[in-house]
This record gives sequence, C-alpha cells and structure tokens, in this order.
Amino acid sequence: MRNVISKDGTPIEFDQVGERSPLVLVGGVLGDRSQHAALAALLASHFMVFNYDRRGHGESGDTPPYAVEREIEDLDALLNEAGGSAFVYGTSGCAVLALSAAAAGLASKIRRLALWEPSFIVDESRPPVPQDYKEQLISLLREGRRGDMVALFMTAAVGIPVEFVASMRTQPWWPAQEALAHTLISDATIMGDFSLPKERIASVTIPTLVIEGGETLWLSHAAQATASALPNARLIKENVSEEVSRLKQEVGQDVLVAGSGDLVQTLMRYELIDEYRLLVHPVVVGSGRRLFQDGSKTTLKMVATKTFLSGVVLLSYQPIQS
Repeated sequence: MRNVISKDGTPIEFDQVGERSPLVLVGGVLGDRSQHAALAALLASHFMVFNYDRRGHGESGDTPPYAVEREIEDLDALLNEAGGSAFVYGTSGCAVLALSAAAAGLASKIRRLALWEPSFIVDESRPPVPQDYKEQLISLLREGRRGDMVALFMTAAVGIPVEFVASMRTQPWWPAQEALAHTLISDATIMGDFSLPKERIASVTIPTLVIEGGETLWLSHAAQATASALPNARLIKENVSEEVSRLKQEVGQDVLVAGSGDLVQTLMRYELIDEYRLLVHPVVVGSGRRLFQDGSKTTLKMVATKTFLSGVVLLSYQPIQS
C-alpha cells in the first residue's frame, strides 16, 4: 500500500500491481479499493494497475468540505504518480466521476477512457430519482439512520425492489455498507440530477470505450446515450462476435471482459474466449443466473488459482478445443 497527497493535502491510499502501461481504476461505491482488488489482479498481467481508495473511503483521508473538484484532484494526483498519464476505467457512478474528470480538464492526461454503464437516467425506462434524494440522505445521516440511507440508495438510485432490500438488510455484509453510508452524499453530489450532461461531455475527444452490460434496461440506455454524446466513443453492444474477432486480430494487448453475462455467453457461442477467470466469493445467494447455459458443454483445463485475504478465490481455466 502506498499513498499520494492530493492538492488539498488529503492522503489518497492505493495499491499498485503489474508493470506495463499504467491504468487507474476508479471505483468504490459503498466500498473501498477491495471492491476492485480481484479485477486489479486480473489486469496486472497487462497493465500497471493503480487501485485506490476514493477520499472518505477505506484508508484515504477525508478533508471537508466535500466537492467533486477535490475528487478530480485526487485522480489527477494518481495520474501524476502513474507517470503523468494513464488509461482510466470506471464503473457505474464512478464511470460518471471519471467522465467528469475528463471533461473538467484531465483529458490530456487520460490516454484512453473505459466506462462501464455510467448510471445516468436518460429516459422513462425506470422511475426518476427523487428530486430531494441528496437532502433525504443528509437528513437520514443527521438522524443516525445509516441503514435507511443504504436502503434509500438501493431502492431510489439503483432501482432494487423494496422487498429485496429488506432481505439484504439481514445479511452479514450489511453493517459494512452502513459504515460507509455517509459517502452516498458525495456520490449524490457527483450524480446531480442523474441526467446526461451532453454539452459538457461533448468536449471529451479522447478515445472512449463505453460498455453495455445488457442486463439492466435503463443502464443499457444510459451506455448507448453516453456513447452517442461523446465524439470519439465506441459502444460495445451488438455485432459482438465481429467486434471481438476484429480486436483479437489487432496488434496489442489482450482483451479482457469483466462481468456481463449476455456478452460472455455470446463470446462462448462463437468460441472467442481463450481463458476464463472465475471469481468465487464466500457468499451463498441461493439464486442467480447461470454462466453456462443448459445444453452447453465446455471442457476446461485449470491454469492458475489465487486466493485473496477476503476469501475470494480466482480460478483460471482455458478451454480445450474439441
């Protein structure tokens, strides 16, 4: 673990793994850098990965008052630490933060930008977030109702049904979510009214990959709208087999897909996957979606394993061609 000092004197803690081109992971919604630790390990064979705790999260400092500009300065400090420029990857609300940083002047330091379903609300495919969402969070924090803050985020911002959230509150990991509930106010500040700032991001001309997971309708629409608003963006959505086949023929580094059941199943159908890296978490959910569909048969050989302190196990397999 190392740290950099942001412009306002706040220490930002990070882990660095790998030795190739620098890549900064922007993550940490109701969590710290451990959320991306397994992803960082996957990417380390292809990049020098900087995986950091956002201010107010994990072991990083938290100098008040909060402002989105301070988070952008934190990312700037990481980019300087990485040698002055780097690739940047962000997911969901942190994709919005990464995109905001690029629009605010960091684009010259970002070699390429990758965004996984930035969580803008662009149409009526889901209910809007309440106009007083941030004010509700502030009020709940003032009353010490951290659990209700997390529940409000899950239902109003993420869109999880109330009955599911009620069950989630009984899980052993819920207290850890409550401990970081105050950071939801910062995230609400980043998101604003959750609308897509088309005019502001139109200035971001760096090559940008926008990834659509294909499993949540409103997020798919958000990814599509974001890609359309950016002048130099590529959307990974349809014609996936052709797109990935083309990428595999290019000279350069490997192509890594993180998540997205629909995308992975499409790649499996066209035999475009050279290696599977499966993360097994020490949690029994009792339901879920199958990775390998009924009737499909894939023979694999194990090539590597790794166990993390969190109990997560990384299993690496390569398909045996018939």
